[in-house]
Amino acid sequence: MTMNKQLYFGGYWGLFVGTFEENLPHRHYATQISVSSGAAIGIVSEMQTQTFEACLIKGNVLHQFQCPDLHLLLLISPTSSVGHFLNSLTSSNVAAMPATHAQFLQEILNALVNKKIDFGQLVEQVNQWLEGLRCQCQTNDHWNEDRITKAILFLEQNFNRVVSLSEIADYCHLSESRFLHLFRAQTGISYRRFQLWNKMAASVRVLTTQSITQTAHEFGFTDSAHYCKIFKENFGFSPKFLAKI
Repeated sequence: MTMNKQLYFGGYWGLFVGTFEENLPHRHYATQISVSSGAAIGIVSEMQTQTFEACLIKGNVLHQFQCPDLHLLLLISPTSSVGHFLNSLTSSNVAAMPATHAQFLQEILNALVNKKIDFGQLVEQVNQWLEGLRCQCQTNDHWNEDRITKAILFLEQNFNRVVSLSEIADYCHLSESRFLHLFRAQTGISYRRFQLWNKMAASVRVLTTQSITQTAHEFGFTDSAHYCKIFKENFGFSPKFLAKI
């Protein structure tokens, strides 16, 4: 069935529904969940190809996905409580989604394909599912440093802008150097990498309403070529893919 590409990006997560024929090898900060409406998904990573009906890919893992059918792709911040819960499900960088979660996502994707729900309803159902995982996750103290927990919650609440290093360090009552050290020690990634992802995710939200050049300049890139390069490295396809949505 042919269906227009559709996009939602808000808060600590986003999703795409569509086909991804021109996907390139890439790595990104986010935890990824991929679900197909039909054919199995092939994931090329670490010099091998694995196939799944629904899979989870941890952040910062070089991968390329292959799927000719309609595809639901979820990207979730791994420093969110939901992202942390999902990463705790497996020790592997690439793994099958647990059957219960996979079945739910496949059911709502097929409901969209069969026009039993619209895209807005799919987004709402995914959001409710994720919030349920957040509740499970928050029963544990995943961050041993209260100031980093405070920082992550602040960053989640301010997802729609890029928070400067000086602002977040001041918010946590830390020097910039101490904050950078604690952030990497607790989350496993640099704050610069975290902010780059936030910037790219925020740019996705406006790509469908303005030109790539305008978007590049709005988010601090020197030119559209540099923006497109970083975009492809993070998402595996050109921003032109989203500009057509």
